[in-house]
Amino acid sequence: MKRTVKVALNDGKSYEGEVGSRLIDIIKTGKEAGDPVIAKQGNEIIELSKQIHYNVSLELLNAKSPIGHRTYLRSLTFLLIKAVDEIYPDARVVIEHSLSKSIYGEIHFPRELNEQDIDAVKEKMIEIVQRDMEIEKIKISKEEALKIFESYEMSDKLRLLKYIDIPYINLYRCGDLYDYFYGPMVPSTGYLKLFDLKYYKPGFILMYPHEDDIYNIKPFKDLPKLARVFKETEDWAKILDVADVGALNDAVKSEDINELILVAEGLHEKKIANIADKIYENKEKIKIVLIAGPSSSGKTTFSKRLAVQLRVLGLKPKAISLDDYFVDREFTPLDEKGNYDFERLESLDIDLFNKHLTALLAGREVELPVFNFITGKRESL
Repeated sequence: MKRTVKVALNDGKSYEGEVGSRLIDIIKTGKEAGDPVIAKQGNEIIELSKQIHYNVSLELLNAKSPIGHRTYLRSLTFLLIKAVDEIYPDARVVIEHSLSKSIYGEIHFPRELNEQDIDAVKEKMIEIVQRDMEIEKIKISKEEALKIFESYEMSDKLRLLKYIDIPYINLYRCGDLYDYFYGPMVPSTGYLKLFDLKYYKPGFILMYPHEDDIYNIKPFKDLPKLARVFKETEDWAKILDVADVGALNDAVKSEDINELILVAEGLHEKKIANIADKIYENKEKIKIVLIAGPSSSGKTTFSKRLAVQLRVLGLKPKAISLDDYFVDREFTPLDEKGNYDFERLESLDIDLFNKHLTALLAGREVELPVFNFITGKRESL
């Protein structure tokens, strides 16, 4: 008599299958948009391809959840790499950064790729999705993994694995292609029907469904200024020979990190000085400089360094921190978990801030508020 296991879902449904069967073979969900791509058992992430050997209670997650969304995107990049490998075996795919809720990357090849090349990769991706190729998680020795990536001439992976001090690692395989990913994947390429790929010189833009609409691909909105900043960052990382995490680890180990920090600081200071020069050149027109960014991104530090450069030019800036315009704690909005949400606009007294800016632009004096983060109240007005 065959032994069985039960899979209970959080929606009340339960399924039964043979011990050792894959989760996906037990619950038999679909592969369309909105179908589960990953599962969760408490705080543990369970891939749909995982073999089940005991009774479990699970929550199924689709691409609308943060975990499911990352799983879909991670798997989609593997699909892209697989497609490039089939068309251009000598090419190397580099995923650079996000851009306008899409992914920008480059395909390094002996010749410069063009729009027709990217269209060919897209068609190959569609073909691989239709083939519904298995994405298999395999556990191999670190030595074997190093041999695989050495045969691929993946120097970045070799540098990265050099600092992973474990005897075995998990790789993912699709057909005859192996790769290393830090996180779970979908069971097969058939799950990855929704995507788009377009040429974005000198690389590509990979578009995917967003968490707020997992059934459609939203049009790409170009952000050329941000793209230039990312490109400059990429170029400088190459100049400093820290284009990947493994290379950065090498710099730390060889104690070259101190020089790298000094160069990065010097570049940052030069950029701030250039900004100060432009402000000075237009000092009759520019009365306010706004510095934006999320919490702990360095706005205060940046403003102080910019103030120093402006003082060098003979100007006397006054920094005004939005932190002092927080509403009293009892009026601070809460997030979905019931915690204070200081990132929402409603957490600030925008009316008072606008009133003060208007007065300052008109040449009048204002008394700036001071927010006490211990008491959660403004102490002076």
